[in-house]
Amino acid sequence: MIRTAFAPGETDAPQRDPGTGQDANAAGYSSTGEDASVSQGSRRDGEVRVGSTASPDRVTDTAPPAAAARIGTTVALTLLRAAVYPDPTSDQGEHEFRVALRVGASIPDAVDEGYRLNLPLRTVAGMGSTPVEPLFTVDNPAVVIEAVKLAEDGSGDVIVRLYEAHGTRSRARVIRSFAAAEAHETDLLERRVTPAAIIATDDAALTLELRPFQLVTLRYPSIH
Repeated sequence: MIRTAFAPGETDAPQRDPGTGQDANAAGYSSTGEDASVSQGSRRDGEVRVGSTASPDRVTDTAPPAAAARIGTTVALTLLRAAVYPDPTSDQGEHEFRVALRVGASIPDAVDEGYRLNLPLRTVAGMGSTPVEPLFTVDNPAVVIEAVKLAEDGSGDVIVRLYEAHGTRSRARVIRSFAAAEAHETDLLERRVTPAAIIATDDAALTLELRPFQLVTLRYPSIH
């Protein structure tokens, strides 16, 4: 469990859960700051002193923790639960957690921090003299490419999955650097669907307009 301690000058008065109105201790937090509902084997990774009232953002490089809550100036993170249904052995075994806390994070900051922790930049050694170009580029940081892969049917078509990450209506140009036929939208099973996000195409580029947090899958047919 990771929690923030009270900043200097703040009072250690009983804190109320903003959702239930219950006292923090009554809601499952012991006087030591540990989560009383966590089964044995969970651990506290540390304490973070916070002197600002800005809202913190928490990211992790593992599966989502069981729960997180902010009560006053305390951020409590439950790492494991003792649930026995539907899988009575789901939380058994050894677990390792890595958590980052960024105070005052906006939604774009949280997205950047999550990728920094989960997908750090990788370097690849090579002997070639030709620069390596990305398969796709996007001109708006609010639209994030989450996956690039070959189609499951073995056709050689390229699938790219994008989403709007900042919670706003966003427009972006997606530019490919390889030869392919004109792209079209698909569902998650890579079947063609009526366009809902593509608003324009121009040679190697297409323009998307996405709703907040909208997910879009594009299929680029191979040229035989």
